[in-house]
Amino acid sequence: MIAKPGTRPFPRQPMASRHGDGAPVVEPSGESRHERMRAMLGRLLRAAEALFVVLAVFLFSHALVPLLLRKSGHVTSDLQEGNALMRNIFLSLQVLAVVFGMMRWREFMRALLAHRLTLALVALALASVLWSQAPDLTLRRSIALLGSTLVGAYLACRYPLRSLVVWVGTAFGLAAAMSLVLGVLVPDYGVSGGMWRGIYTHKNTLGQMMVLAAVVLFLLWKDATRHRWILLAASGVAALLVVLSTSTSALLFLIAFGALVPLYAALSWKQTVLVPVLCFMMVLGVGTATVLLAYSEALVSVFGKDLTLTGRTDIWEAVFSSILNRPWLGYGFSAFWLGRSGESAEVFRTVGYAVIHSHNGFIDIAADLGFVGLTLFLAGFASTAARA
Repeated sequence: MIAKPGTRPFPRQPMASRHGDGAPVVEPSGESRHERMRAMLGRLLRAAEALFVVLAVFLFSHALVPLLLRKSGHVTSDLQEGNALMRNIFLSLQVLAVVFGMMRWREFMRALLAHRLTLALVALALASVLWSQAPDLTLRRSIALLGSTLVGAYLACRYPLRSLVVWVGTAFGLAAAMSLVLGVLVPDYGVSGGMWRGIYTHKNTLGQMMVLAAVVLFLLWKDATRHRWILLAASGVAALLVVLSTSTSALLFLIAFGALVPLYAALSWKQTVLVPVLCFMMVLGVGTATVLLAYSEALVSVFGKDLTLTGRTDIWEAVFSSILNRPWLGYGFSAFWLGRSGESAEVFRTVGYAVIHSHNGFIDIAADLGFVGLTLFLAGFASTAARA
């Protein structure tokens, strides 16, 4: 149509398609498309963060990758010193945690500053380069410790505890399933000397991780409204793997947790029922402790152990003697156990065989960072537990 001179033409109307019933369909505006795109990116980001949490928990538990490296020919010392692939994997996870954390930087910084004692412990580890027996190793491990702390801060600021437990349970459930499959189908990898190690390099590591898995999955089962049978079955598989690992300490922790379950359930009972039950359990506990003390040597022999806990008390005595030589600041972060050099060589000579750690986290902290570091750790742990 040609407009007459002096008149304005009709504005061009957007084309509209029609449904089969003839109703026009207006194409979405640019703003609504932008909102849809933004919502889709938000969903992708949330999925990526959830996947990151599961992957981080899985890999930080030293699952699968160290086992594959060892079976492919990498020696133990290489893994202990820090295989390049493992370092790159952990560095990538730490960088991703910082990137995700900076997307909500206020909450990220608040989570960091809420744990000042932990930051002080990390700062002490970094400073221990100045007095370390192996400054290069201490610097490398201290930076890794800082990165792991940043990962923890991101998890704390991103998820409430309940959601975080779900993702941790997912990671442990995956580890339990893979360990069971590997032990059954590929025993060359999953079983060593008749003792299960699953996707880990040692039976004790499998035992420790599966105790955590059994507990977390059981707690999720207690709270769940859907898929409860899957959670209960996964918790049962994790408990079975603890038994198959033949890790005595892990088995004892599992038994202790099993003993606490009815006590937890009893706390919801009426006082008239609860008080007699608690009194009975106290009497039973004292009686059990008396029997254990009286027959301790016979009982530990059932597990193939002795009262030195397979020589661990000898190791503790030797390490403690070394700690007393440098009691306040220790030998430097990750710089006590240096094989047949440094202070660990003296422990080797005392106990008569090679040792790579003291089998006691508190003693290892004191050896690395002295009683100052141990005090910071215990104070930080108590502070966090009080806020939980």
